[in-house]
Parts: sequence; C-alpha cells; structure tokens
Amino acid sequence: MTPQHSLRDAGFGNGRRRAALSVILAIISCVALGNGARAEDVDEMARKLTAMRAEVESLADELDLSQQRLRNELDSLAQQKADLEIQIDREQIRLREVQAAIERQKKSATGLSESGAELVEPLRGDIAAVRAYVKSGLPFRAPERLAELDRIEEDLTSGRIRPERAASMLWAFVEDEFRLTADSGLDQQVVSLGGEDQLAQVARLGMVMLLFKTNDGRFGHAVKSGDTWTYEEFAAGADAGRAAELFDAFEKNIRVGYFEVPGVPAKREVSR
Repeated sequence: MTPQHSLRDAGFGNGRRRAALSVILAIISCVALGNGARAEDVDEMARKLTAMRAEVESLADELDLSQQRLRNELDSLAQQKADLEIQIDREQIRLREVQAAIERQKKSATGLSESGAELVEPLRGDIAAVRAYVKSGLPFRAPERLAELDRIEEDLTSGRIRPERAASMLWAFVEDEFRLTADSGLDQQVVSLGGEDQLAQVARLGMVMLLFKTNDGRFGHAVKSGDTWTYEEFAAGADAGRAAELFDAFEKNIRVGYFEVPGVPAKREVSR
C-alpha cells in the first residue's frame, strides 16, 4: 500500500469516526431525556456534548493538516532522490565516454610496431582526459588519485613500462573510478576548514556528494564553486542532524533504509 493510499484510507476512517461519535452523542442525549433528567442537568450535558463535539472536530482538523504535511514531505523527498539519481547518471556517462576513448586506443594498438612508440602520445592524451575528470569531480582522495595518474604517465614517458602496460593500468584506473560512482562508504582524508588542514572522517555518496565529520564533532560537505572545491561546515540545525544520522548509519553498517540528504535545498511543497 502506498503512502498516498494509506493517507486516503486514514481520511476515510476519520469521516466514519466523526459520524460514529455524532451518533453516540445523540444516543446519550436521548437516554438522558428518556430517564427524566432535570432540565438543568440536560442543559449541562448538552453543553458538555457540544464541547466534546468541538474538540473532536478540532482534533480531526489537526489530523488532516498532519496528513497534508506528510504528503508534502514525501513529495519533497521523492524529488530529492530523483535529482541525486540524475547526477549519478551524468557521472556514469562521463566515465563511459572516457572508457570508450581508452578502448579505441587499445584496439588501435593491434598490429603496431614492436616498440609501440606510436601509442605514447595518444595515451598521454587519454591520461590528460582522465586527469581533467578527476580534478573536476568530487574531491574524494583527489591528491592520491592524481598521483597515481602521474606515476603512469611518468613511467610511460620514461620508457619504464611499455604503452600496452600503461594502457592496461589506465583502464584499471578508470574501472575503479566507475566503481566509485556506484557505491558509498566511509573513509578518511584531509579537509581544509578556515584555512587549516585537518584529518576528518568522510562519507562519500557515490561521486555525487562528500560529507565530512571532524574530530571535534562538526559536520559539513564539499561544495563546488566554478572549478574550485571548498569545504563548508553545516550550521547547527537540520542539515547537521541529518549528517550525524547518516554517519551513524554508515558506522553501524546500515545499508538499507531511506535517509534525508543534508545540504540539498528543500523543494517547494506541492499540494494534492
């Protein structure tokens, strides 16, 4: 049963409960009159019944408002989930394009001379393309990933490894990058806050979002402005609370569930 069905069923149940309460109140009034109650007692009972009916109506209205707020929150969370899935798809498309370029280079290597010198410059171009992807993407362990590319290029240029070997190493690197887009996890890396570098725990959500938790319990996320990535701390409030819940779930290895993503702007409420 969907949340919307449950809410509609609940609303229908409210109508039946209101009707039942009205019937019960009417029966109580008839019984009181049938038993010959004094006029003042009947008036007092009528006042109480009126107050009870007003209270029931007020509670029913509050329930309706709560149900509407829940529907709006579910719509907002569904939209956030859709936006994140779109970003993941874009990252995977970028990586597939790089993979396709490398695959073309591997195929073109067939039948080349023994030295393989013809592959050096094309491979350096592919390494440059992958390096640009790493620099523009989420800053998850970016220095280590870029250093690995630098080692491949240096070994290729110096002749320490053959072009075929360099192509295989670059292909393995791209496959690792592709895996990063498909999973999430905890790690540690250096983040810069207020001009000061410090080692922090990070939670990576694919290659879409990077959250951090400092040793003194502050939370934040990586933010891109133009071509530059910076780390911004969440102010105490909803985003910090969501980040804390997310880190707690990762630490407890809770991989199934629905979590609100911190740092994602709230969507406009849509009434149904």
